[in-house]
Parts: sequence; C-alpha cells; structure tokens
Amino acid sequence: LASFLSTFSGVKEKGSSVWDSGLEAVFRAAGDELALAGLKISRGEELSDEEMTRVRALQDEEAAEEERVKGIEAEEAEEGVRDLAETAARKAAGLPTTPIAIASHWLMAKAKH
Repeated sequence: LASFLSTFSGVKEKGSSVWDSGLEAVFRAAGDELALAGLKISRGEELSDEEMTRVRALQDEEAAEEERVKGIEAEEAEEGVRDLAETAARKAAGLPTTPIAIASHWLMAKAKH
C-alpha cells in the first residue's frame, strides 16, 4: 500500500507539473501577464518589485476598461429607455412603430402627394 501511495503521489505531482506548464504556455501565448503572475504566486514564488509594479499597472488598466464598459452599457440603457418612450409616444399618436411599418407609412404618404 505504501508503494502504491508513493507511486500515486509521484504521478499526481507530475500531472500537476504538466498542468502548470500547459497553463503557463497558454497564458504566454495569450500575452496574459496577470494570469502568469497569478500562476507564479500559486506556485509559491514571489514577484519581483518590477513584476508587482507591472501587475498593479495592469490591474489599473483593467479597472479603467471595466469602468469604460459600464459607461457604454449605461449609455445603451438610456438609449433603450428613450427608444421605448418614443415608441410609446408613436403608439399613443396612432403612428407606426416598427421600421417596416414606418417605411410603409412614409411611402403611402408620399404616394398620396
């Protein structure tokens, strides 16, 4: 049993090493410096001051991008609310609300003149 456990432990360690190497290759290929830093830390390694500075800069960039995306999403939501209000106003006025109905309405009005 001890021999089996020893062999299993060795296989598990080798598998973990292969997995880490594979992850590292994928992260390097993707250029994901944050993931590489996280992998290094998960291995129990410490980051150099230069690496820590780079990680902080990347985290700041990521946070700025998330804020930019939130702003875009908020603008799109506001635009959606305006579109809904416009559609409701058109319905209340008895006007067409879909693009095809609007185009058809416009063509019919144009044909009458």
